[in-house]
Amino acid sequence: SEKAEEIEQRVKIMISSITEQVFSNICRGLFNTHKLIFSFLIAFKICKGTGEISEEEWSMLLRGAMIDKIKKDYKNPLPELIDQKQWRLIMNLEMVHENFNELPEQFERNKEQWKQWIQITKNPTKLPFPGGLDERITLFQRLLIFKALKPERLSFLCREFIQKKLGKQYAVVKPISMDEIYDDSDNKTPLTFILTQGADPTFSIINFAKTVKGEDLENKMYIISLGQGQDKVALARIQESVQSGAWVMLQNCHLYKSFMAELESQVLAISESTHSEDFRLFLTSMPCEYFPVSVLQNSIKITSEPQKGIRANLLGSVRGFKDEFFESCKKKEDLKKFAFSICCFHAIIHERKKFGSLGWNLTYDFNESDFEASQTIIKSILNEDKDDIAWDAINYLVGEIIYGGRVTDNQDRRCLNSILETFICPGILEEGYAFTSSGIYKLPPRGSNVEEMLEYVQSLPDVDSPEIFGMNDNADIA
Repeated sequence: SEKAEEIEQRVKIMISSITEQVFSNICRGLFNTHKLIFSFLIAFKICKGTGEISEEEWSMLLRGAMIDKIKKDYKNPLPELIDQKQWRLIMNLEMVHENFNELPEQFERNKEQWKQWIQITKNPTKLPFPGGLDERITLFQRLLIFKALKPERLSFLCREFIQKKLGKQYAVVKPISMDEIYDDSDNKTPLTFILTQGADPTFSIINFAKTVKGEDLENKMYIISLGQGQDKVALARIQESVQSGAWVMLQNCHLYKSFMAELESQVLAISESTHSEDFRLFLTSMPCEYFPVSVLQNSIKITSEPQKGIRANLLGSVRGFKDEFFESCKKKEDLKKFAFSICCFHAIIHERKKFGSLGWNLTYDFNESDFEASQTIIKSILNEDKDDIAWDAINYLVGEIIYGGRVTDNQDRRCLNSILETFICPGILEEGYAFTSSGIYKLPPRGSNVEEMLEYVQSLPDVDSPEIFGMNDNADIA
């Protein structure tokens, strides 16, 4: 951590550094849906310790309205917009903290302003409250008012609260890299990847192994997909590798329930024996109740999930670009435009799943192989000795065969091809082409290299606007 002459300053730096390190280590074993909750709990505990948040305020956020905790039963001034449960919570707030004194009367005095505020749907978390209420309440107390009036926006405001109290790195957790995981590992501690639907860390582990052990992985890494009859093979490879220093990866442990007891014994034996410092054991498994608890407790746990959010998806895809791929194309600058457009298209159709039936009628498993195949097809078409680009052929191959081949619902296929028309069209070759009317999501300038593309992606918003999906602002509530 950073050094400092003053003891108080040094202590603050150490606390900040230790908190961030613990947060990072725990987060790599949490699923994305739980990371924001964990960050919020840390922020709350710190604020409670400093006296900024009281137990009553925290209880109100968790439990909501209480029947008997009111000063006076005020009449609801906006019954058409605020239901009785919401209004009771507003009355409860008056008893929670002095900053909320006369809050119900404030609603009555500024009834028309509150009516306008409640009806606003675009970025309400950025708007001030009527009657100068923001001047006398804390950031956490702002959360309580949103819980009462706009509970569907609470998660967005929680993210803002975390970012202001702890920093951006707690609100938007960066993906863990194999380098960081490897640095924390040793020859006696397994690395357990907890899988989710549509996620497979095998490709990234193999690529990392090549950077550590060289391109030729023969006798340096063994990958065994567990199943009936593979137990003897797995045990033999482990026993051989602990001496030679090779890596062993046991895939899909959840598919071989009867082998789990033997695996537990083997992991225990590895932790108690002396062997090669280069040895590593990788395990992958879907969550299951029969996976050995002792193995989980004694391993480095990493959740393997598809990237969440447009920005994270784009970062993952663009990092996979190689300059050699573009240099070997006759129209390399055009290929860069196509490649980035396909990245955006891939991210958007993947992220539409979060909108439920508003996104797709059915669930589809679009994956990296679709993205790679699309790039290869486009490159081969651009390498043809023709002046004109076969736009119809590219749209048909990508929209109807590669991605469309997974789509079984006719309306979903129509939607997919409609989205594709924004990302595969003659306009993408023009300078300054944007995918949205706001201009936030656009193509990097012609001539950009991979590093410059990454810089642009890093500048994109952390939270996706419904605009990029072609949806109304209210789609976020879904």
